[in-house]
Amino acid sequence: MKSEVSEALREREALIKELKASCDKGTDKPRTAVSNAITRTITHIKKHHPSLAGHLKEYIHLGSSCIYTPPVDPNWNN
Repeated sequence: MKSEVSEALREREALIKELKASCDKGTDKPRTAVSNAITRTITHIKKHHPSLAGHLKEYIHLGSSCIYTPPVDPNWNN
């Protein structure tokens, strides 16, 4: 009985590992596409509004998540 439980636990861990690996592979392409699109857009904005492009480049963090973290809440009404 003890060996059956041990074997089931090993099998469970192997399945979890494979599922995680397959999920990671599936999310890398969209993440990369989004990161590339943001980078291209900031480059395009730079031609027309360099200070806005500099702000976005400094405060948009790309990686497993895209995060916008300005130092203070911007006042969009000015």
